[in-house]
Amino acid sequence: MLGSESSLYNLGIFDWASVAPRTPITDQSSEDVLVRVHEEKRNSLTYGVGFQYTPVDGSLSSGLWLCPDSQRWVFPAPSSHREDGLQPLGSVQYSRLNVLGRAETASVGAYVSILDQRGNFSYTDPQFLGLTWSSC
Repeated sequence: MLGSESSLYNLGIFDWASVAPRTPITDQSSEDVLVRVHEEKRNSLTYGVGFQYTPVDGSLSSGLWLCPDSQRWVFPAPSSHREDGLQPLGSVQYSRLNVLGRAETASVGAYVSILDQRGNFSYTDPQFLGLTWSSC
């Protein structure tokens, strides 16, 4: 019974799951059980805003450049500059549980800042090809 309860909970679509005998267990060989579950919200939207501090280091090129007409140009020696930045950032993600009625989950999200912009999409099937393996 505990294994069945864990399997139901591990699907990821229930807030809680409970499997218990309907009557007190005695010496009979079979027993009726009562299965109670509470489904999680199907749609969820998570978001966040904040700031990130990014130290940015850089240096200018230096060296010798020879032109075909025998002119020689010399670049200055390397000089370093440092620019630290405090930039805003934000993220948003939308998830849908139990997409096709078989405990699949689909999510789409974005992360945006001045230096980095990313998007993602994921689709998860907790019983891939009818096996106990999860796919992502």
